[in-house]
Amino acid sequence: MNAIHRAHTHPASDMRSLDQNARLHKLIAQLGLVKEAKADLMHQFTTGRTTSSADMTRVECANLIAHLALLVKTTDSDREFVMRRKLFHLAHLLDWEHADGQVDQERLLAWIEKYGVVKKHWNKCSRRELAQLVSQLDNVQKNWKQHG
Repeated sequence: MNAIHRAHTHPASDMRSLDQNARLHKLIAQLGLVKEAKADLMHQFTTGRTTSSADMTRVECANLIAHLALLVKTTDSDREFVMRRKLFHLAHLLDWEHADGQVDQERLLAWIEKYGVVKKHWNKCSRRELAQLVSQLDNVQKNWKQHG
Protein backbone atom coordinates (compact mmCIF):
# COMPACT_ATOMS: atom_id res chain seq x y z
CA MET A 1 0.00 0.00 0.00
CA ASN A 2 1.32 3.42 -0.82
CA ALA A 3 1.46 6.23 1.73
CA ILE A 4 -1.47 8.12 0.24
CA HIS A 5 -3.76 5.11 0.61
CA ARG A 6 -3.09 4.19 4.27
CA ALA A 7 -5.55 6.72 5.66
CA HIS A 8 -8.47 5.41 3.55
CA THR A 9 -9.32 1.76 3.24
CA HIS A 10 -12.19 0.11 1.40
CA PRO A 11 -13.67 -3.37 1.84
CA ALA A 12 -12.20 -5.95 -0.55
CA SER A 13 -15.56 -6.25 -2.32
CA ASP A 14 -15.32 -2.58 -3.34
CA MET A 15 -11.85 -2.93 -4.84
CA ARG A 16 -11.24 -3.12 -8.57
CA SER A 17 -11.30 -6.59 -10.14
CA LEU A 18 -8.40 -8.33 -11.85
CA ASP A 19 -10.32 -8.07 -15.15
CA GLN A 20 -10.65 -4.32 -14.66
CA ASN A 21 -6.97 -4.04 -13.86
CA ALA A 22 -6.03 -5.98 -17.01
CA ARG A 23 -8.29 -3.76 -19.15
CA LEU A 24 -6.93 -0.63 -17.48
CA HIS A 25 -3.30 -1.56 -18.11
CA LYS A 26 -4.04 -2.60 -21.70
CA LEU A 27 -5.49 0.88 -22.36
CA ILE A 28 -2.54 2.55 -20.63
CA ALA A 29 -0.18 0.57 -22.87
CA GLN A 30 -2.18 1.43 -26.00
CA LEU A 31 -1.84 5.11 -25.17
CA GLY A 32 1.85 4.75 -24.37
CA LEU A 33 1.56 6.49 -21.02
CA VAL A 34 4.68 6.76 -18.91
CA LYS A 35 4.79 5.81 -15.22
CA GLU A 36 4.35 9.40 -14.01
CA ALA A 37 1.34 10.02 -16.24
CA LYS A 38 -0.21 6.76 -15.05
CA ALA A 39 0.28 7.75 -11.41
CA ASP A 40 -1.24 11.18 -12.09
CA LEU A 41 -4.33 9.56 -13.64
CA MET A 42 -4.77 7.25 -10.63
CA HIS A 43 -4.43 10.25 -8.34
CA GLN A 44 -7.04 12.23 -10.31
CA PHE A 45 -9.58 9.41 -10.58
CA THR A 46 -9.33 8.56 -6.87
CA THR A 47 -9.63 12.23 -5.87
CA GLY A 48 -6.11 12.18 -4.48
CA ARG A 49 -6.49 8.98 -2.45
CA THR A 50 -3.90 6.85 -4.27
CA THR A 51 -1.50 6.68 -7.20
CA SER A 52 -1.73 2.90 -7.62
CA SER A 53 -4.32 0.95 -9.59
CA ALA A 54 -4.10 -1.81 -6.97
CA ASP A 55 -5.78 0.53 -4.49
CA MET A 56 -8.60 1.74 -6.76
CA THR A 57 -12.23 0.89 -6.14
CA ARG A 58 -14.37 -0.77 -8.80
CA VAL A 59 -16.16 2.50 -9.52
CA GLU A 60 -12.95 4.53 -9.74
CA CYS A 61 -11.40 1.97 -12.05
CA ALA A 62 -14.52 1.78 -14.23
CA ASN A 63 -14.52 5.57 -14.58
CA LEU A 64 -10.84 5.63 -15.54
CA ILE A 65 -11.33 2.76 -18.02
CA ALA A 66 -14.20 4.65 -19.68
CA HIS A 67 -12.05 7.78 -19.91
CA LEU A 68 -9.05 5.95 -21.39
CA ALA A 69 -11.22 3.96 -23.81
CA LEU A 70 -12.57 7.24 -25.18
CA LEU A 71 -9.01 8.54 -25.60
CA VAL A 72 -7.99 5.36 -27.43
CA LYS A 73 -11.05 5.58 -29.69
CA THR A 74 -10.36 9.25 -30.42
CA THR A 75 -6.69 8.50 -31.10
CA ASP A 76 -7.63 5.64 -33.44
CA SER A 77 -10.16 7.85 -35.23
CA ASP A 78 -7.51 10.52 -35.68
CA ARG A 79 -5.08 7.97 -37.14
CA GLU A 80 -7.75 6.62 -39.46
CA PHE A 81 -8.61 10.16 -40.56
CA VAL A 82 -4.94 10.84 -41.34
CA MET A 83 -4.70 7.65 -43.39
CA ARG A 84 -7.85 8.51 -45.34
CA ARG A 85 -6.34 11.94 -46.06
CA LYS A 86 -3.17 10.16 -47.23
CA LEU A 87 -5.27 8.12 -49.70
CA PHE A 88 -6.71 11.35 -51.07
CA HIS A 89 -3.27 12.94 -51.24
CA LEU A 90 -1.95 9.98 -53.23
CA ALA A 91 -4.97 10.21 -55.55
CA HIS A 92 -4.06 13.87 -56.16
CA LEU A 93 -0.47 12.88 -56.95
CA LEU A 94 -1.82 10.34 -59.45
CA ASP A 95 -3.94 13.10 -61.05
CA TRP A 96 -7.13 11.29 -60.09
CA GLU A 97 -9.05 14.52 -59.74
CA HIS A 98 -11.82 16.52 -61.32
CA ALA A 99 -11.26 19.79 -63.20
CA ASP A 100 -11.95 21.69 -59.97
CA GLY A 101 -9.04 19.91 -58.24
CA GLN A 102 -11.22 17.70 -56.03
CA VAL A 103 -10.29 14.02 -55.78
CA ASP A 104 -12.26 11.80 -58.14
CA GLN A 105 -13.61 9.62 -55.35
CA GLU A 106 -15.40 7.31 -57.78
CA ARG A 107 -12.11 6.58 -59.53
CA LEU A 108 -10.31 6.01 -56.22
CA LEU A 109 -13.06 3.68 -55.03
CA ALA A 110 -13.09 1.82 -58.38
CA TRP A 111 -9.33 1.29 -58.07
CA ILE A 112 -9.71 0.03 -54.50
CA GLU A 113 -12.51 -2.35 -55.47
CA LYS A 114 -10.55 -3.72 -58.45
CA TYR A 115 -6.92 -3.72 -57.25
CA GLY A 116 -6.92 -2.98 -53.53
CA VAL A 117 -5.71 -5.53 -51.00
CA VAL A 118 -8.89 -4.52 -49.17
CA LYS A 119 -11.88 -4.21 -51.48
CA LYS A 120 -14.17 -1.88 -49.58
CA HIS A 121 -14.86 1.82 -49.08
CA TRP A 122 -12.18 3.64 -47.08
CA ASN A 123 -14.74 4.69 -44.44
CA LYS A 124 -15.43 1.02 -43.69
CA CYS A 125 -11.77 0.02 -43.33
CA SER A 126 -10.02 -0.65 -40.04
CA ARG A 127 -6.81 1.16 -39.22
CA ARG A 128 -4.81 -1.88 -40.33
CA GLU A 129 -6.72 -2.13 -43.61
CA LEU A 130 -6.25 1.58 -44.28
CA ALA A 131 -2.52 1.21 -43.69
CA GLN A 132 -2.43 -1.60 -46.25
CA LEU A 133 -4.31 0.49 -48.82
CA VAL A 134 -2.11 3.53 -48.23
CA SER A 135 1.02 1.43 -48.64
CA GLN A 136 -0.31 -0.17 -51.81
CA LEU A 137 -1.41 3.11 -53.37
CA ASP A 138 1.88 4.73 -52.36
CA ASN A 139 3.73 2.02 -54.32
CA VAL A 140 1.44 2.60 -57.31
CA GLN A 141 2.13 6.34 -57.15
CA LYS A 142 5.91 5.79 -56.93
CA ASN A 143 5.85 3.45 -59.95
CA TRP A 144 3.61 5.87 -61.86
CA LYS A 145 6.01 8.72 -61.11
CA GLN A 146 9.02 6.69 -62.31
CA HIS A 147 7.37 5.33 -65.45
CA GLY A 148 4.54 7.82 -65.92
